[in-house]
Amino acid sequence: MNFISYKNYQVIEKDHLVSDTKNDFNTAKQNELLFRIANSLLKIDDSGTIIQKAMDETKNAMNAFTVSIALYNKNEDKLVIELINRADGRNFAVYTKEFKMGEGVAGLAAKTRKVIMIPDIRTSTLFINKNKKNNFGGIIAVPMIIGGELIGVINISSEEPRIFTNKEAEFLTILSTIIAAAIKNNRLYKQLDNQVKNLSRLFGITSVTNLQAKNSINGIINSLPALLDSEKAHLLLYDGNETLQAYAASSVHADAFEKCKSISISSHTVSSTVFKTQKPILINNTEKSDLIDKRCKKILNIKKQVSVPVLANNKCIGVLHVINKLSGDFAKDDLKLASIVAIRIGAKIENSELITRINSESKLLDSIVQNANDGIAVFDEDKKILTWNKYLEKLSRVSRSSVIGKSFSVAAERMPIPRKDKERLEAKVESALSQRGIENGDFEITDDRGDNIWIRISYSSILDENDSVKRHILVIQDITKDKELLKAKNDFISTSTHELRTPLTVIKGYLSMLRKTKEGFDKSQSLYLSKAYEATERLSDLVEDLLSALRISDNKVEINLDNCKIDDLIELSIKNLDLKASNKKIAVDFFPQKRLTCLCDQEKTRKILGNLIENAIKYSRKYSKIKISVQQKDQLAKITIADEGIGIKNKDFTNIFEKFTRVSNPLSVKAGGTGLGLFIAKSLVEIQGGEIGLKSKLHHGSEFFFTLPLAK
Repeated sequence: MNFISYKNYQVIEKDHLVSDTKNDFNTAKQNELLFRIANSLLKIDDSGTIIQKAMDETKNAMNAFTVSIALYNKNEDKLVIELINRADGRNFAVYTKEFKMGEGVAGLAAKTRKVIMIPDIRTSTLFINKNKKNNFGGIIAVPMIIGGELIGVINISSEEPRIFTNKEAEFLTILSTIIAAAIKNNRLYKQLDNQVKNLSRLFGITSVTNLQAKNSINGIINSLPALLDSEKAHLLLYDGNETLQAYAASSVHADAFEKCKSISISSHTVSSTVFKTQKPILINNTEKSDLIDKRCKKILNIKKQVSVPVLANNKCIGVLHVINKLSGDFAKDDLKLASIVAIRIGAKIENSELITRINSESKLLDSIVQNANDGIAVFDEDKKILTWNKYLEKLSRVSRSSVIGKSFSVAAERMPIPRKDKERLEAKVESALSQRGIENGDFEITDDRGDNIWIRISYSSILDENDSVKRHILVIQDITKDKELLKAKNDFISTSTHELRTPLTVIKGYLSMLRKTKEGFDKSQSLYLSKAYEATERLSDLVEDLLSALRISDNKVEINLDNCKIDDLIELSIKNLDLKASNKKIAVDFFPQKRLTCLCDQEKTRKILGNLIENAIKYSRKYSKIKISVQQKDQLAKITIADEGIGIKNKDFTNIFEKFTRVSNPLSVKAGGTGLGLFIAKSLVEIQGGEIGLKSKLHHGSEFFFTLPLAK
């Protein structure tokens, strides 16, 4: 408060004035004293101690008989005396502890916000306390104001009539501002401290995930009034049927809760407006607002209200109301805090729905895993068993309860199979769990009944955000029936092809002999013989391919490794296919540069070359070229067959080397074939310790290459 000069004092009833010359304030001493008092008060963190200290300092500085401080109650618009300090230390009755604004000396000072002085209270009609024993001389009342806010009034009285000097008034005005600042800072500190504690409690409630959503939200709503210094809190959630339904409330009677249970979103109310606009509303005088529902206003005694939207998944799902501020009006900070709480409630509801959905999906997934027609075992990062499904129990004859939390070696030990099979099975599973992969995941074991069982093990893993393995998953299948069917099929194909092979050899031999006998056949008959021979040759090749595929599948391919000149094998393969290349006007270019010697099976390598070169001829256009090259790559020979044909789509790369695979395009249909050539070539390359691959671009040709180890 700025200094008010003597002429601005409200001086009441000047009779019997007595001049006081004892207190002639020195400005330097005054400033030193004010600094000491300010420094002392601002270090105190208790309001009662601040008031007591302020009165002590004021009494000593002013040589006063009594000092009292009355604090302003904004809600009730009145002053309340907290403490009275008397110079002689004696207690006395305080007949008036409260003042209305404008009542008495303190009330008038508070109302006018000016310094009020009465030189002799014994002759004053303004002074309220008429107890003759306790009447004093002069009195001065100074309003305590900081930042435009009235904090209270400090009253100083003398034992004899007294006119307070100009310097004393100036000193008291500055001192009252210091006291007001100390009290307000203390209030703000306590308010912030309470808010921090309430927020901590509130966030503690919202972070507990094992509480049911209803209990957790009730905890939040019950904590909210203390957080925002209010009477009540009321939460409504949208029911999906054009209505907001009461979900939780704090300090609301059950009957009142029931009567304010539902509000239509089509109504003209604060609830529906906040819900539809998704914007908060602050109302500090409900008498001037038509948005407050009249029924709820009366039942809940709503005078002031903050209303904020509750959002989840970017949609408004409800409205949170905070009702009746206990001290003063709701401010923007209250609105922000209420919005934070609403966000936490929305997150809690969203998390609850998510947890419910996850639990439901988890149960569904567990049901799928448990009832799957494959054995499924799930391991944690320490390779301990977490899941052992029903099918695996049946297949292994080991119960789930006996292996959960244990390693696979424990489960393997309990399986009724021979020791060697246990060790093989355990080694394969350990290899998978160590992420070394499973070499030949299909293998045969014998159970205690002497039955042979074929099983297949496949592995996958679940990674965390750091690409570390969180879960290992093994799928163990009983493929005995598949193996039996495959064996039956292979036996049938093998028998059929062998049965076809003998007559085909005879037919091919006779046709070849007839073709060489030129006499007795006209031109048309010779053409028919040639076509019959070519068809028989194709059929014979098919039989050989089927037999080769069967031998590969059954691991019955015999390899005879020897030192072979790879260039000679290439030239021989080109010569054998020269007729087919000539018929399509295709030039096959091969220019030997290095005479490399490979350690390989001559017959199998010729088969590889024959299949790859024949494929290049089949899928090349007329008048195009095929280029064959040989390069040395470390201790390997790399053979490349490049054509200018139709090319292969990228999506076909993954299965191009699989059995019976044929690329779907018009030229492949015209070229014919069984889809076994590349399968056989790949298998024969790998059996000899090499690798095979391709590069291709659609409509721009293909390049197949394979490697073989060089002779040492």
